[in-house]
Amino acid sequence: MVRIMDIQDRWFSTDHQYFMVLDELGDMYILRRDFHLENWEMTMFDSGRAAVCQFNPLSREPEGLGLSPKC
Repeated sequence: MVRIMDIQDRWFSTDHQYFMVLDELGDMYILRRDFHLENWEMTMFDSGRAAVCQFNPLSREPEGLGLSPKC
């Protein structure tokens, strides 16, 4: 179960209503509500904790791609 703590934004399209929400861990979701079918769908999730890869075109690691080994 995910506990929603805050609604950051909301907007409408022709057939849907969208909500950008934050949970108790600070993770962000975009939820979409279909007016006709009366169902909900998660269209995006961002934990903000993804690894940041740094590109170095002169690096030969790993496999000459220039990505840091943490990726």
